[in-house]
Amino acid sequence: MSILTAYENFTFSIIPCDLHVAREMIRRQGAQWENIFEIDEDVHRDVRIIYDSPDGPKRYPSINVGILLSEVDGNDGKKTLFVSSVTDGYSSMIFCISKLIPGAHFKFDVSRPDLLYPGNAIRVLEDGKNVRTVYSMRDGERWVFFENGHPFPFEETDLYLARRKRDRLTPEIISTYLERIGYGSLKREFWINATAPARLLAMSSFRFCRPDDNINT
Repeated sequence: MSILTAYENFTFSIIPCDLHVAREMIRRQGAQWENIFEIDEDVHRDVRIIYDSPDGPKRYPSINVGILLSEVDGNDGKKTLFVSSVTDGYSSMIFCISKLIPGAHFKFDVSRPDLLYPGNAIRVLEDGKNVRTVYSMRDGERWVFFENGHPFPFEETDLYLARRKRDRLTPEIISTYLERIGYGSLKREFWINATAPARLLAMSSFRFCRPDDNINT
């Protein structure tokens, strides 16, 4: 079952380091912006803490910020999954820490196809530079497809030649890519998990949700 059965849109990033390093860099950058993450505690990888909050991604502008970090060990060592309450996935944070943490920082955006303005995207940052962008989205009455930068080995560029632009990058395609790189997933049970460890960083005013451990609710 997809995470899109729970949420219309879902965004997460993959930071190329372990959780300890990611946490320290995020706290440091937040302090520079005077966004102090007073809440810093162990939780489970349950995105309802963030997404079901009154301060979650549906609230704009993002006055109170919450971040869920979860370490995963995949094909290329330990990396950290990053989910935030900021509507755009906290792009500014990923941009800034990409200057501090070497390697490719991936950001994935997916949405349900039945929305008025659906869109799916992959963005990759290295050293504060956008090195790869691929997206397919509905803009007004038309679908728009765009790509820039060199494809990564996990991509199937032939898919980007599909006749319909909406078919060139879908949640299913992104799910296949995630399986290939070995980090993250679009499965609901991956993101709403009562046993996988995670770390919650949040401003003291952030109204995070405290779901129970029943991942089927």
